[in-house]
Amino acid sequence: MRPLLAAFAVRGASGRFGLTDPEGLLARHGWKAEATQPGEWGANYGRWPYPVSPWGTRGVPRIFFVRAWRSSGLRVANPTVA
Repeated sequence: MRPLLAAFAVRGASGRFGLTDPEGLLARHGWKAEATQPGEWGANYGRWPYPVSPWGTRGVPRIFFVRAWRSSGLRVANPTVA
């Protein structure tokens, strides 16, 4: 992952965010989301050269592609809690 993160940094995207459940975070704020890791089915297309770590494996840096849309009629219990 270091070469990939370095490539992002060169392009100005050097920030890191320690989130392992993007769907859960977005759901708490009224969004429905689907997250995919590069290399998984639907986000590979034969171009991802690295092995994909199973979801739930601890201590593995992750990158997610997230598709999200606003949930209709969903009430957020406490919108200040992230």
